[in-house]
Amino acid sequence: MSATRKGDTFGYKPKESDKKESGIKTTYVGTRKLRDIETGEIVELEYLEKKVSHTLKGGWRRVYMENFMELITGIYSSGRKIDVIEFILNNLNSENQLTLTQQQVIEKTKCSTKTVVDIYKYLIENDFMKKKGAVYAINPKYVCAFGSDKKNKKLMIEYLEEEEPTLFDDLEKENN
Repeated sequence: MSATRKGDTFGYKPKESDKKESGIKTTYVGTRKLRDIETGEIVELEYLEKKVSHTLKGGWRRVYMENFMELITGIYSSGRKIDVIEFILNNLNSENQLTLTQQQVIEKTKCSTKTVVDIYKYLIENDFMKKKGAVYAINPKYVCAFGSDKKNKKLMIEYLEEEEPTLFDDLEKENN
C-alpha cells in the first residue's frame, strides 16, 4: 500500500480511465488520520493498493546484473548492438526463447545485417544464447522470462542439455 497526504499536489485518486492493461491494478482503499510522531501533526492520508499481475503477455524479466553487465561491457557501448539486445529481451517467449530469425530481427530493428550478425556471434560466443533448432535459447544465467524459481530451474536444465543428434549431424561428419 502507498499513502499520500490529502490535498497535496502529488496526491492520486485513481480514475476509471487510469485502469490500463499494464498489469498494475490500483485500488483506492480509503483515508485514515494519523499523528506524525515527530511533529504531533494529525495528517489525513489516502491509501491505495497496487497489485501487479505476473501473467501479462511479455511479462517481466529477471536479470542477473553481474553476469549481464559483464556481457554488456564487452560490446563497448555500441548503441545499435544494445538495441538488438533490447529487442531480443523484449521478444522472448515464456520458454526464454527468441523465435525470430536473424533476418526478421534485421527488418524489425532496422539495424544493418553486419550489426545483427556480429552481435549474435558475440552473444553465442559468450554463452548468452545458443541456437536450438529453429529458435535461439537465452541462457537463464543472464535473463529469465517470467521468473518463477521452479520454471527457471527447468529452463536452466533445458539450456544446459546437449542437443540430441540428428541425421543431418551424421551427414556433416561424413562430408568433413
